[in-house]
Amino acid sequence: MFKLIAYITILFSLILTPLGSTAQTKKRGANLNIFEAIGVYQRGSTEEAKKYLLKYAAKEPGNDVVNYYLSNIYLREGDYSNALIYIQKAYSTDPGNYWYMVQLARLYTATKEYGMAADIYDKIRSTYPQKTTLYDDLIDLYVQQKEYTKAASVIDEIEKIEGKSEASVLTRYNILVYEGKSDLAKDLITEYNSDSPTPRTSTILGDIYLNQRSDSLAYIQYTNALKADPSYNPARFGISEYYRIKGDFAQYFENINPFLADSNMNPDMKISYLKEILRNSQFVQAFIKQLDTMMLNTYNAHKADTSIVYEYTSYLYQTGFREEALKVLKDNLDRYPDDTGANRQYLALLYYEERWDDLLTESEAIIKKFPEVTDFMELKGIALVKKEQIKEAIEVYKRILQIVKGKPSAMVNPMAILGDLYYQMKDKKSSFAYYEKVLKIEPNNVPTLNNYAYYLSLEEKSLQRAYEMSKITVDKEPDNPTYLDTFAWILFKMGKYLEAKAIFKHAMLYGGKESAAILDHYAETLFKLKEFDLAFIYWDQAKALDSTMGIEQKIAERKKEMK
Repeated sequence: MFKLIAYITILFSLILTPLGSTAQTKKRGANLNIFEAIGVYQRGSTEEAKKYLLKYAAKEPGNDVVNYYLSNIYLREGDYSNALIYIQKAYSTDPGNYWYMVQLARLYTATKEYGMAADIYDKIRSTYPQKTTLYDDLIDLYVQQKEYTKAASVIDEIEKIEGKSEASVLTRYNILVYEGKSDLAKDLITEYNSDSPTPRTSTILGDIYLNQRSDSLAYIQYTNALKADPSYNPARFGISEYYRIKGDFAQYFENINPFLADSNMNPDMKISYLKEILRNSQFVQAFIKQLDTMMLNTYNAHKADTSIVYEYTSYLYQTGFREEALKVLKDNLDRYPDDTGANRQYLALLYYEERWDDLLTESEAIIKKFPEVTDFMELKGIALVKKEQIKEAIEVYKRILQIVKGKPSAMVNPMAILGDLYYQMKDKKSSFAYYEKVLKIEPNNVPTLNNYAYYLSLEEKSLQRAYEMSKITVDKEPDNPTYLDTFAWILFKMGKYLEAKAIFKHAMLYGGKESAAILDHYAETLFKLKEFDLAFIYWDQAKALDSTMGIEQKIAERKKEMK
């Protein structure tokens, strides 16, 4: 009967039947048609039943059975407001009916009328003291309102009727913990466990001792729990922690794996625990193979839990098992083909793996299922760009713009990308037009300011405007080598070689040496300043990074210019 205290969850999957209502209805002279309507309802045709019952409710507003069934119908529809109205009518006609009171109390709870719900539960408790199954709801309600004394008084009544039990003691224990009375909570569980030990109470006591660093006492309690029930894995988890603290890792792994492999254990708790373990880099390095087993056991126990799936995928990817990670996500996608998250995660991993052919094929299939989800279209667009199918990519991003039309913030990214793509197609007019549209919505959109400014510098047009746009980017991100390169290159184009050199030197400190293009620009600047030896050093470095840029030919030409 009893359950541990949890957050209130109203589950109305089972519609209660008001016993004895038939006789009451006959006394009120109800005709057979009402029963026919109820029969229609019980056969599952709720819309048809609702139509008939509403007619009867208009004729007989005080008919409690009609109102009760209308409340049930609205409840099934998720319309708590009307469900409450009709159960209130049924209750007002027959305030002593147990089923009406139950439904009314639960609807008050669902609509957050906690005080009124508590009043009805109190009435049920006084009218039907033996109906202890509903006392759980009242305890939950009091705990939610932090009325712990009242919750404890309900437990007192249950124990008078049914006697003390593990469930009642654990609920009282939880209430004491909520009140911050940890010492009293410990005394309570210790006393009960000494008289009537159970695997659960022994494990809770073990957890208390372990938190208090009384390791030997904790070990005794966990051992007692496992002697009573070797399959009780919460105790096995506790004793595994005891061994981990002691540094006995052979025993730790022997005990933690049955816990992780148990599908009945809370997956969220497992994820939190594993994340904590994985933060310890020394532990990970020392026991990577054992961690592989732990993660696999957890995954096998909860393959249908997407949180576990994504955590396991992340682990596989970071430890180099990338094909296995893809397979796990593909299995999850096969399990939940219509879940946007499952589709998105799978495509994202294909993107990170730079599997452009697969990304294109899979994204096209997924877009057929979700034609209006722009995330999937963007991934398709990226795949097309990487495959150098620029015209096709442009069409994709234009389609995205159609979908997000009227949502300025959502239009910025596809318009910025279209600006880039049109420039690649040498359609500068369209490219710059899209950049202007982006800046009209977001004047300080840094990536667009950078690209627009750089392309203007290549055209050697509007250099002052290019300078102003690029200046914004380096003010916002002063250590970004790409933005520094653009700004320095504009200064170069403006003939401000010394200023450009200073900016390039700064870019070299923040990753510029890893870009052949930035090295080439720096070398050009140095050459203009007649620092020839240094210029050729940087050109050699650029050539080593990218042999396709024609740097070797440029070196030869520059050496001729020196003669």
